Amino acid sequence: MLMLTVTSVTGAPQEAGSVILDDAKAATPSQLEAQSAIIALGKFEPGLREYPTLRNVPGGKLVNYVQKFRILKSYKGTSVTVVNVINTGVFPRPATTNPLNLIYPGAFAENEDYIVFLKPISGTNYYSIAGILQGIYPIVSGRSIAFEGFGFKEFQDLPLQQMEQRIRGLLTR
Repeated sequence: MLMLTVTSVTGAPQEAGSVILDDAKAATPSQLEAQSAIIALGKFEPGLREYPTLRNVPGGKLVNYVQKFRILKSYKGTSVTVVNVINTGVFPRPATTNPLNLIYPGAFAENEDYIVFLKPISGTNYYSIAGILQGIYPIVSGRSIAFEGFGFKEFQDLPLQQMEQRIRGLLTR
């Protein structure tokens, strides 16, 4: 699991803590693309914000993490360069083997490359990752990683250029 530092923000806007993410999964990469308003390569910037929710799970409380995602290359969607992405996690963070991490992964590592499939959260200026872990692919040593049991095998262990070709293929269907 990717590690990061969390800083708390007080006086946070009510809406960020009250957002409940849609965890609907896509059956195919084409459905994932259709659910997504933005598909982009980029990095989560430093400056993670956390917003407590009123929800609890065994062993902790759910927290909505807001991270700025800097778009380096857009394949679908916006011409803006930064979007706010919300993801829910558990505080305190459970052990990496705890299955709650697969449902509530929390924030992602800053300054690392990712390809993300993002959908807008209605009534806010936030986005969420489509299908939670289904719509995020870290790029490590120039190759894509699909989260086991979530990401599509069609996007696993591809050089960045080939991953981009697969995405462009989805957009032309």
